[in-house]
Amino acid sequence: MMTMEFIKITEQSFQLVGMNFYGDPFENKSAWEEENGIGELWRRFMKFYLAHEDAIKQQINKHEFIEIHLTNDETKEKGLYEIFVGTQVKEFEAIPEACVAKQLPLRAYAVFSVKGDEIASDWYHYMHHEWQPTSGYNIIESYSMILYDEHFKGMDQLDESIVYAYVPLVRDDACDA
Repeated sequence: MMTMEFIKITEQSFQLVGMNFYGDPFENKSAWEEENGIGELWRRFMKFYLAHEDAIKQQINKHEFIEIHLTNDETKEKGLYEIFVGTQVKEFEAIPEACVAKQLPLRAYAVFSVKGDEIASDWYHYMHHEWQPTSGYNIIESYSMILYDEHFKGMDQLDESIVYAYVPLVRDDACDA
């Protein structure tokens, strides 16, 4: 039984600056292994970020980073994803050449804390089969987000870490309209 915790429904938009990857991030290594495509993207972004701390203007919180998994038709067919990693900004200003901007529209999100060993487990199954059926919302399947802050201790310390899953939603009644 999952013990991940539902925190709240929040409505917000996101303006992000970071780096992205398109392809099969699990081609060489599986999920939650540092050597997969997502781990490589994080290393590339953090190397840039630490070398150019002030390059990303209007950053909201220098201790929060976001990972987004965007799906498309090629995800089911070929296992290809767009993965974005970066940080939230108040507004786009002088985006560094090495970075890209990502804007997500205003919408509702369910926010969950995911702790310890659950981070590397199938917590999306819990959201779809335990939480969502009684929530009054449908999950938007085109993307998902993970927020990392000071509670994330590193891949080698997942058992001591917490991440926050942001799951995009639409009200059940909005689907019937």
